[in-house]
Amino acid sequence: MSCGIERVNGPFPNDSLNNLLYHFPKLHHLSINYLTASRVENSETHATSLLKHLKYVSLKLYLIAFNKFEQIVQTFFGDIEVLRISTQYDTAYLDAKRWEHLITSYLPNLRIFDIHHDGGVQRNQLTYHDLINQFRSSFWIERDWFFAHQHDWLERLHSGVFYSTEPYSTKTNKNPANYFPNATELTIEHCLEKLDDLLVQTLNSIVPVRQLIKLIIKHFHIKFDQFLNVLYLTPHLHTFKSDFFIS
Repeated sequence: MSCGIERVNGPFPNDSLNNLLYHFPKLHHLSINYLTASRVENSETHATSLLKHLKYVSLKLYLIAFNKFEQIVQTFFGDIEVLRISTQYDTAYLDAKRWEHLITSYLPNLRIFDIHHDGGVQRNQLTYHDLINQFRSSFWIERDWFFAHQHDWLERLHSGVFYSTEPYSTKTNKNPANYFPNATELTIEHCLEKLDDLLVQTLNSIVPVRQLIKLIIKHFHIKFDQFLNVLYLTPHLHTFKSDFFIS
């Protein structure tokens, strides 16, 4: 059976996903902007071999736990090449090791991985940054999948927005142009628990770090060796201010 439907918009319960995909076996592009958790779980599933044409999946998830999402991927999405998801709350979506296992075992053809997660860490021994820093392993770097995050304010460093950074363009945009090519002064405030080892590299894609003459870093720790690295990469710097150092 041939089907021209490519996109589904509006609230859609995940227990109906099985019936949708079963009746449209030639579906190649699936986009659901509000996939909701089901009140009653439906254990019936159909063979994934029916979905060989499905290559692109974009889902905005609402209150769907990561273990349930894993089941959906394992059941339906084995041949997809593009996966884009947006979700909230469940910290398990920030578990890089679980993602690595899921992708390696069930998504062998995946080329583009795009995630947007809004939430925080609760009752977890790891800090928010401990979790998201696991997405810097060779598994992600080798695939040219890179990520960033942001916080609303300093008091909410246990939560934030974690997101992919243009996964579709990293192969052709290794050296992005500076957003502020003429900047010579920079102030960083209320952004991290501590100065990240890659901060200067990240900043260099926004401003030309080598031409900075004034740099102010406020309200987070900076190690002395990181301070030396900043000095090494900013040869024209004549003013540097920071709250304090950690040796």
